[in-house]
Amino acid sequence: MSGKTYSSKSQAGTAPEIDVKDILLRGSYVTPEEMAQAEKFSERNHITVVEYLLSQNMLSKDLLGQAIAESFNVSFINLSKQSPAKEMVLKIPRDVAEQYHAVLAMEDEGVVTVATDNPNNVELFNLLSSLFAGKTVVFAYAFLEDIQALFVH
Repeated sequence: MSGKTYSSKSQAGTAPEIDVKDILLRGSYVTPEEMAQAEKFSERNHITVVEYLLSQNMLSKDLLGQAIAESFNVSFINLSKQSPAKEMVLKIPRDVAEQYHAVLAMEDEGVVTVATDNPNNVELFNLLSSLFAGKTVVFAYAFLEDIQALFVH
């Protein structure tokens, strides 16, 4: 993650770049003074603004995920704390899951919740709507590294 933008840096179907600094400021997750301090330190020490904020406990990974999720108007799922069972992970074909950075996080009678780093991906939504026909597909935001960690199954 960079301080300026967050990007999954991979193939088609991945998350768009996100202006994390703007999201954090607009959501009042950090003050303008804290952001200025983080920018100054990050420039001098060659780290990202987000790395600085996390290292100084000015921001937690959960709050960062929540802030990014809010910018997409979806929920945040911390997959490093709430990992779905292997059977859930395998319900989305591996090629689709890896290409679109998606994992089935929850499923009940009429709704499937899919964690992805790009909740605005219409192509993924259409694929999942076909795969889970008859169910409502709901997206939640998750960090790319947490999604990828689940593909070791």
